[in-house]
Amino acid sequence: MNVKVMVCYHKDTPRLRSDVLFPIHVGRALASEELKAAMADMPGDDTGDNISEKNASYNELTALYWSWKNPALLGSPDYIGLCHYRRLLSVPLGRGLRARLYKIRRECTRILAQLGSMRWLAGMSTDAIREVCGQYDIIVPSPFTMDLTMREHYVAFHVESDLDEALSIVHEKYPLMPISEVMNSTSVYFCNIAVMRADLWNEYSAWLFDVLFELERHIDADVQRRKNYQHRAYAFLGERLFNIWLSYKKEADASIHVGELPFFPLRGI
Repeated sequence: MNVKVMVCYHKDTPRLRSDVLFPIHVGRALASEELKAAMADMPGDDTGDNISEKNASYNELTALYWSWKNPALLGSPDYIGLCHYRRLLSVPLGRGLRARLYKIRRECTRILAQLGSMRWLAGMSTDAIREVCGQYDIIVPSPFTMDLTMREHYVAFHVESDLDEALSIVHEKYPLMPISEVMNSTSVYFCNIAVMRADLWNEYSAWLFDVLFELERHIDADVQRRKNYQHRAYAFLGERLFNIWLSYKKEADASIHVGELPFFPLRGI
């Protein structure tokens, strides 16, 4: 089974790489020549059909688009996925492994620069991802459980009108999507992290960008004027839209099997 999980990088930092983990330089079209040279050991999201120049507001979703439009450049895998250089899918941890991982995370500024540690982490994620791809159609990180609903959380930290416009587009284009149910949930998959069978990855990508590109027509003039955190609007919205699509897919097709892997954030790199 050919599995490729893109590990998104936007700065020169120690690599996570294996026959499954596929480092990719996101936003390469916007990068300085110095940064491009420093990250020349990995492909960028600026080849083939791409939206690399939109990375400032789409973030890791430019890699998702690239993989959807250019599967041959990814090796035409059976399963495609995305994670981040600081946000990994990993194995269920026993007490010893958990202690070792958290020690690495506490000291990662020093330790993760060592190639051996990076290889160990890459190998652990690779083994876990390969195993679950043999059992599931879609793999997601363990969900976050919040005190707020998904809608309340977005309104508290982002621009409410962006969400309202996005949901209006989903409702108009895809009226069967469970918008209210998902927006009222307190359990959410964050970070645009997932691994899927290639056909499902392509289906999700086509749906997501159909919504986001329509949304651009309505809000992009405002988004591009923003000089702060909220400039990343389409990435934030993508996280919520994924939850809507996944909930719909599970309800519409009982044959779809969804598995979860622990979410392991790294700090200091």
